Amino acid sequence: METTKLPIIGLTGGMGSGKSVVSQILAARGGCILDADVMNHEQMRKGMPAYAEIAAVFGEGILGADGEIVRRRLGDIVFRDAAQLQTLVEITHRHILAAMTQAIEALRADNQGYRFIVIDAPLLIEANIHKICDAVWVVTADEETKIARVLARDGLTRPQVLERIRKQIPQDVLAGYADSVLPNDGGLEALEEAVDACLGRVIGECT
Repeated sequence: METTKLPIIGLTGGMGSGKSVVSQILAARGGCILDADVMNHEQMRKGMPAYAEIAAVFGEGILGADGEIVRRRLGDIVFRDAAQLQTLVEITHRHILAAMTQAIEALRADNQGYRFIVIDAPLLIEANIHKICDAVWVVTADEETKIARVLARDGLTRPQVLERIRKQIPQDVLAGYADSVLPNDGGLEALEEAVDACLGRVIGECT
């Protein structure tokens, strides 16, 4: 079966950067969004490959009454300890990468009208998913903007938000992996213009 070369954009950014907005813009431009969080959630469900490994490492305290992993409990553990976070990444990224690869192969066999693929992944770099991408985009925002967005969205306290943000790879380090950096401190129109400019380069380079 003949396959189609669909460019793969790896999209990442820290908490509150507004990465999901960029993902929505790219979906509207004809991209197929492969959401690593959604795939991770699926892989962590009871009976799925990653479930047993995670439960064995982090203990029954992360499980709910139904036996499923409670992601917020797990998050409370890993966002306080960089080593624990890395352990979780090492367990989950193998399963996510396998699922991503399968999905990409299916899309290249039948692109279903998509123009390109977007891997939307908060831990794109940590999980080494960037290595299968044609381009890496990093969405950035200043710290106060990020804090305000997360406070409005997640119901956490300011100290909790700061703790989680500062456990992540710093923006300037993430930017070092990027082919394109998308500042997201302004309005939607400016962000869309930046996305379109970056997308034009990716499509041009991969055709």
